[in-house]
Order: sequence, then C-alpha cells, then structure tokens
Amino acid sequence: MRGETVLGLFVVAAAVMSLVVAPPRASAADWSFTLYGDAADGWGPTSDNITNPGPRLVVFLGDVVNLTLIGNDSALHNWFIDYDNDTIDDPEEPDSDDFQGTTRFFEFTAARVGTWTYRCRIHPTTMTGVFEVRAGGRPRAFTLVGDAADGWGPDARNVTNPGPVLVMNVGDNVTLTLIGNDSALHNWFIDYDNDTIDDPEEPDSDDFQGVGDTVTFTFVPDQAGTWTYRCRIHPTTMTGLLVVRGTPTDGGPSGFRIDLIQAILLATIAFVLLFAAGYHLRAVRAHRRSK
Repeated sequence: MRGETVLGLFVVAAAVMSLVVAPPRASAADWSFTLYGDAADGWGPTSDNITNPGPRLVVFLGDVVNLTLIGNDSALHNWFIDYDNDTIDDPEEPDSDDFQGTTRFFEFTAARVGTWTYRCRIHPTTMTGVFEVRAGGRPRAFTLVGDAADGWGPDARNVTNPGPVLVMNVGDNVTLTLIGNDSALHNWFIDYDNDTIDDPEEPDSDDFQGVGDTVTFTFVPDQAGTWTYRCRIHPTTMTGLLVVRGTPTDGGPSGFRIDLIQAILLATIAFVLLFAAGYHLRAVRAHRRSK
C-alpha cells in the first residue's frame, strides 16, 4: 500500500511537471500548406499537380508555418529549407521527420528573411521548390475601445479588464485604432518591464479623450514575448495581453519571467511531494507501532 501511494504521488507530480515545462504550441498557424511529394516528379498542392520545382511558398518573418506532407509514392521523403543551397539537410535548417507513403505534419517559425530552396533530403535535386520569407511582417489591424472604469474591448459592448489578447509576430506592421468610450484622457502603450509606467523605450500612442475620439497608432514589434499593454493614465484598470511571436531576446524579461515561474512551480511541486511522502511514511510507522 505504501509503495503504491508513493508511486501514485510521483506519477501525479510527473504529470503536473510535464505541463509546466512543456513548451506552448502556437494557437494557430499563420500559414498552412499541403505538399504531395514524389521522388520522380517533385512537389505539388495536390496528387495530380506535382512538378519540380514545386509551388512557391510565401510567408512573412515570424510567421508560424504548418505543413501537411503526403507521400505520393513508396519512397522515403522529408522536407527541409536549404539555406546554404548545398543540397544537404544541415542541423540549423528547419526539417521535418521522414515520411513514406503516409502523412507527416511539420510546424516551424519562419526565422530568416530571403528566398530559399526547399528540398527532400533523400531526393534533393528532383524534389525542390521556392520558400520566400518577406521582411516587414504582414499587416495586422486591431480596434480597441478604451474606458477608464471597464478596460479595453473590440467594441463598446465588450469592454473588459483585461481586454482582448492581441497576437502578432516580430516584424509585423501593426495598426491600432483606439477609440474613447468615456470622457477620460487615455493612451495605449506596451509595458515591457511591467512597472505600470510608460517608459521612453516602450511603444506608445498619442493621447485621446472623449466618446468616439479616435487615434490611429502604428508600430513594428521587435521584442518577442508576452507583454502587458496599458493606458498610462489608468494602468491598472485598462490592461490586456500582447503576444509577440518570434525569436525571444536572450536574457530578456519574457524569458526571465517564464524561467522564474517554472522554477517556482517545480520547487512547490517537489516540496508538496516530499511532504506528502513523509507524512505517509510517518502514518504507516505510527499504525505499525499501535498494533
């Protein structure tokens, strides 16, 4: 009984820790492509339209790309971006697992601007195509209605605190339309250091005031991570989350917060596990002495 209980505690703890340390998946891919692969004919969007080179795939820097790769013959295949064009699947080049007569799903983030060749590592000359990553990011537009008492919302009927989560990529061209929903003065800024102060290096809009008063603010996010956006005049009642996908800055605030939170959670789980195991052992010993 004692062994089963302790084992059960370890199983529960392991399950919880796997949830804590597992990297989050993107909520949705920015671009999804289907490619049928054939050793003799190349790549194609359908099984009856396979050519070499295959279809040109165009995305923006920081986009999450999801590929559905389907074997169209009995040969072994994979898919990779040949950055140095040497026909070899090098370690730093995004590459899928192998597939053979089956379907393989592969997701990655477009991290290098340029025009590249994608290939199959087993058939690098007969299965090729162009993969283009454009700079500047895709245009993204959001509308936020601001209210000192209620927060932010996509329209005047859905204003909450925190407001809606805004998702974008590093390098995107972002346009915010900010609209007042009360008579108070407002602005909008990204609070990178989470100190509730609109610091000079943090992107911020012009002020706006009055019901229907509108400000248009454009910016290009350059720091990947999960940040809080605020109004500088009402920094606690007007907040929301800004998710910027891309390559996190080494040692940046976002990475530090994630590492710290994980460490605290893991330490707490370990403490609870040890305490529960010790309590159980003491109970077993007391039960034996009472016999």
